[in-house]
Amino acid sequence: MYKRNIAVVGGMRNVNIKVGRMIAEELEMNTVLVEDTIEYVNNSDIPSLVRDFGTEYYYALEDSAVDDIVNKCDNSVIATTGTMALNVPSIEKLKKVAYIILLTADDETTLRRIDKDRMCFLKDELLEKSHSLLRNIAVKIAPLSDAVIDTSRILPDAAVSLAISRMEDIIGNE
Repeated sequence: MYKRNIAVVGGMRNVNIKVGRMIAEELEMNTVLVEDTIEYVNNSDIPSLVRDFGTEYYYALEDSAVDDIVNKCDNSVIATTGTMALNVPSIEKLKKVAYIILLTADDETTLRRIDKDRMCFLKDELLEKSHSLLRNIAVKIAPLSDAVIDTSRILPDAAVSLAISRMEDIIGNE
C-alpha cells in the first residue's frame, strides 16, 4: 500500500514543525500539526492542559490526536510534538499511514535545544528524561523510521533536502 503521508518525529517540537512545513511546501502537501489538533479538540493551549491536568493526561491527548490524524489525513506532512518520541504506540499508528522521518541529534545538541527552548512546556520533564528519550529513540523509534536524519550539525534546509531525497528513493523503489 502506498502511503501518501509523511510524519516528522523525534526532534524538538519547533524543529519538527519547521522541517515538516518546509517538506510540505517543497512537495506541495498539506501540513498537519499534532499540537494544533490537541489544542483545537480541547479548546485550550497545551501548556494550560499540562498545568491543569498533568503530563500523563497530556500524553493521552497526544495519542488521541494521532488517532484522529491517522483517520483523516491524506497527502499531508504530519509534524509531531517533541514528546512523541516517548510514545511508541503513536509512532506505530502513524507508520500505518505515513513514511516516518526521524530527526535525531547528539546528546549535547538535544540537551542544549531543550534548555534553550523557551516555549518548551515540558522542559523540566524532558531534561529529566533526556537520556531515556534518546535511548527510546535509538532503540524503539529508529527501526520504525523510513529515514533517520541527524540534525546535530545541519540547518533545517539541509534536513529537508536529505528527507526529500530519502523519500524519493523509497517511493521510487515501491
